[in-house]
Amino acid sequence: MNREIKSLQQIFKIISSISGIDVPDIKKLLQTLLKHTLNLTNISNAFLVKEKRGKFYPQLHIGSYNDKKIDEILSRLSSQIDLHKEKQYIGDNLLIYTIETRKSNRFIIFLKSSSSISDEYEKTFILYLKAAANVIETGENYKKYLEKEKIAAIGLAANMIIHDFKNPLASIENIINLIKETSQDEVIIECVDIIYDAVEELNLLTREILDFSKGKKALELQNTSVPCLISNVREHLQLQLEENNIFFESICLFDNEIIADKKKLERVLINLIRNSIEALKSKKQEKKIIIKVEKTDENIRFSLSDNGKGIPDDIKERIFEPFVTRHTVGGTGLGMAIVKQIIESHKGEITFETRPGEGTKFVFTIPVNL
Repeated sequence: MNREIKSLQQIFKIISSISGIDVPDIKKLLQTLLKHTLNLTNISNAFLVKEKRGKFYPQLHIGSYNDKKIDEILSRLSSQIDLHKEKQYIGDNLLIYTIETRKSNRFIIFLKSSSSISDEYEKTFILYLKAAANVIETGENYKKYLEKEKIAAIGLAANMIIHDFKNPLASIENIINLIKETSQDEVIIECVDIIYDAVEELNLLTREILDFSKGKKALELQNTSVPCLISNVREHLQLQLEENNIFFESICLFDNEIIADKKKLERVLINLIRNSIEALKSKKQEKKIIIKVEKTDENIRFSLSDNGKGIPDDIKERIFEPFVTRHTVGGTGLGMAIVKQIIESHKGEITFETRPGEGTKFVFTIPVNL
């Protein structure tokens, strides 16, 4: 047993020093290593989880439970666990430890098949999982460092492009204003308004890319009518929806105002709906996008679902990371990262569920009053 402990400690030390390995690959490698010790400890399942705003998110799992069962257990525990206790039991076979890594707390949860597990095995397995937590954190930190480097690079490029971009946009705006002042033709004025909106969107998009690259999260808070918000977004995307024969339905069960950054929330909804439109383009049968808004406690809950092709398995875990895109062509790969940043700056959170060939549903909540 001691020899096995020493050899595994060496392996963890080596893995920790390999900075270039992807976090998902690290987790897969750790799972393989820890499965061996699971058999020695008489533990049926073990989770390494991270707590965020009172909820648990699995980081590593060794054992026989599937993802659905794990989610059920973690959801139930969220309302039962005192996060300040070092070690506690819930029921006969559930044992929870709090462990500290370099920058955050994680929690080890054991589901034991027998209560006769020895202290030596328990301590050994805790040692392995603590090492695993630090290995994962090393990978996550290195990944964040690489992302910052990429974002800094795109920020530099964006600065140069936008500097040259501003003059043509200003010229277009001046011509638009001149046409609006001199033309009496309603069709021309309507077309000019569409062009003006497109120019405004380009201006907004360039500012967002710059803000994202600089990590800016400042909000321009104002009273925002939810029905008006949905209506503006629908009007903005109406042409794309019609061109792709997509049925769009909005169900607004909250018709009051919230305190929010209206423009940024519009950007969130536009990005999500555009992704749905892209996912539906290749579909030949009925295409649907449904957005629903309702109040839950002190939050507003937005859900947006489509019956498109779903999110590929290989990018599901990375969908909110910069430079990850669901589509084979087009896009900056920043859309979902911007969505997440805006929602989190509103003190909200976003989740999703997807099934290949059946569709995707995004749900995000934000407080009614920030």
